[in-house]
Amino acid sequence: MGVIRSTLGKCSKLANLVHQIALFRSAFEAELGAGKAVSATNDTRWNSTYRQLQAIVDLDQDKLSNVLQQYKHDNLVLTTKEYQQL
Repeated sequence: MGVIRSTLGKCSKLANLVHQIALFRSAFEAELGAGKAVSATNDTRWNSTYRQLQAIVDLDQDKLSNVLQQYKHDNLVLTTKEYQQL
């Protein structure tokens, strides 16, 4: 259960970075493509968490790791086990 919580926490933090920090978002879009996005969750929509996790799974994990490491967010890089669980 602890691994799943930490994975969900990483995904939530990634979504916050993409939505709240313009410099990170521009680097994210430059690396992964302008059409790529990670949606924020919404308490009133039952499928918002699913959509957020699906968006993260659909991203190129190597490129995502590069952007996160470039901005010193190594702690948000998904391990192979975490990615498989998603």
